[in-house]
Amino acid sequence: NLQLSGLRHLTQIRHSITTRRITVDVFRGQIGEGYSFPEPEKDARWVRPAELRHYPFSSATMRILEELSLK
Repeated sequence: NLQLSGLRHLTQIRHSITTRRITVDVFRGQIGEGYSFPEPEKDARWVRPAELRHYPFSSATMRILEELSLK
C-alpha cells in the first residue's frame, strides 16, 4: 500500500488537445518507508530522472517533468 507524506502542490499545467482543454494539478510528496517498487511489466522498465530526456513525452508531460526538476 503506497503511503505519501509531505504532499505539496507545485503548479497547475493547462494543456489543449484539439478541442479538449485539460488542467493538471501537479503535486510532490515523499513515499513512505518500507514501500518496495514492483517489478516492471514485460514491456516497461524503471529509468533514472536523467534518462527521461531520451524518451518521447507529450508537451504537457515535459512541462510537468521540468517543474519537478526545478523544485
